[in-house]
Amino acid sequence: MAPALYFSALAAFIWLALPIKGYLPGKIAFYIFAAAFPIVVNLLAGDTPADSGLRLDNLRPAAMQAAAATAIMAAIVVGVGIAAAGFHASKPARLPMMLCTYAAWGIAQQYLLQAFMLRRLVQAGVSGRAGAVVAAAAFAAVHSPNWVLVGATFIAGVVWCRIFIRRPNIITLGVSHGILAVLLYHALPKAWLHGLTIGPDFLRRAG
Repeated sequence: MAPALYFSALAAFIWLALPIKGYLPGKIAFYIFAAAFPIVVNLLAGDTPADSGLRLDNLRPAAMQAAAATAIMAAIVVGVGIAAAGFHASKPARLPMMLCTYAAWGIAQQYLLQAFMLRRLVQAGVSGRAGAVVAAAAFAAVHSPNWVLVGATFIAGVVWCRIFIRRPNIITLGVSHGILAVLLYHALPKAWLHGLTIGPDFLRRAG
């Protein structure tokens, strides 16, 4: 199955190739593959941009559902951050750029999670509910061994997938993704997340 192949290749790249210094041509080739493969698979499956959640016609209801879910998850993150005394600030001038960057990156990740992983699972006959759990689990596993991030991305991933099934729009989900990522970065102790790193980079920072 295409998603299984893709996420296996992604894990191998993160753990085996990315830590190698140099080897720039190989890394660039993988980045091209990582961007192109899901799009090609979706096009071959007959998906339209609207099927993939790249649409504006349902923006208002999709935004309302995403906003409600984001507010609830944000409240949980804030509560954990207060309890753990983890809040720390960034330079004010840096915050708008972080939000824009993480929102854009969030839209890209939501395309992988929703348009690629979840839709291919449902197309294969998996129920929406089970597909949401499986897709979120695969998405979360990529963030290992940062187990706090794994847990957060699994929970959020299930929520995002359930919203996508009802209101397929990766723009609103990407913005939700970006807001929660920036909040998570600032709310939880640095010793928990180590800069939201994953793979060998997380192990190196965690010592």
